Amino acid sequence: MKITQIILWFLIILYAVFFSYLSIERFRTLNSHYYDLGIMNQVVYNTSQGKFLEMTDQTLKKI
Repeated sequence: MKITQIILWFLIILYAVFFSYLSIERFRTLNSHYYDLGIMNQVVYNTSQGKFLEMTDQTLKKI
């Protein structure tokens, strides 16, 4: 393998590890709210089932 390929793979792995760590720390320090974790998924699913932009909690308060 060329040195440029080795450097490229190293940077790709470093990028993945770094941003995985940041995501996990964000979750662990409770800086992600219920809205981030599922409400958007629920709205998309309900819209695909014919319930246009329907969600369980209409208040949009972050817990």
